[in-house]
Amino acid sequence: MFYNDLWGHIFKGSYPALYQGKNLDDGKVQEYYSEYFAHYVEGYFKYHQDCIKFAKFVAAVALCTNCKLNLSKLSREAEISLAKVKKWLSLLLHTGLIYLVKPYDYQKQKRLSCKIYFRDTGLACYATQHITCETTKLSVYATNLFKTFVVNEMIKSYLNAGDSFEDTLFYYPVEDSFIDVVLQKDNTVYPVAIHKNKLLPKDLITEFNHIKGEKNSKLKRGLGVVLCLTEQKTYLKDNIVALPISYL
Repeated sequence: MFYNDLWGHIFKGSYPALYQGKNLDDGKVQEYYSEYFAHYVEGYFKYHQDCIKFAKFVAAVALCTNCKLNLSKLSREAEISLAKVKKWLSLLLHTGLIYLVKPYDYQKQKRLSCKIYFRDTGLACYATQHITCETTKLSVYATNLFKTFVVNEMIKSYLNAGDSFEDTLFYYPVEDSFIDVVLQKDNTVYPVAIHKNKLLPKDLITEFNHIKGEKNSKLKRGLGVVLCLTEQKTYLKDNIVALPISYL
């Protein structure tokens, strides 16, 4: 798939109904998600006040997409108890609106939180009041939405092949690293950086040198990948390649 209108896809999301017939303008996309979300909420909550609180909670979760799960922060942002945060997160997970990605923690030094991802960027845009494609692209949350979109596409490739991603795809838990995801398959780890521009940071390549196979194990370092807005496959080094998003 080639994304001629990448931010249009991010804003619109992936629900099939939005791609049937003629192209919908931003307002129609928002109307669709308004009706979808209202129907979703009404299916689980009886009282109006609970619906309002839940909508605020979902907005808080959407703003945390591509971030480490922080229950206390969600409790503060949504103004609900920790117990309710856990209950409502379980609902979102059970109904497939979000998923959690475990850290790649081969050093086993400490217990780390999972990262939370909204399964559909269009719904995330609606929940966080990004009402047009342009405001989404220029938002301070644009990078997280972009990375969420890319990780979603990676996970879809697993699911479409009938595979599970939980023990194969991990996030890289080093703060401020350019590396976002580590794939592990057949005793080989593949570091992946996700970058929303064509021009890549000069020190990005050195980041890949930090990921090696675990000592005293059979894990080996495989090809490093940069998923970005380049227009063609380009080798940055013998073991690092930049790929267009369309490769997903």
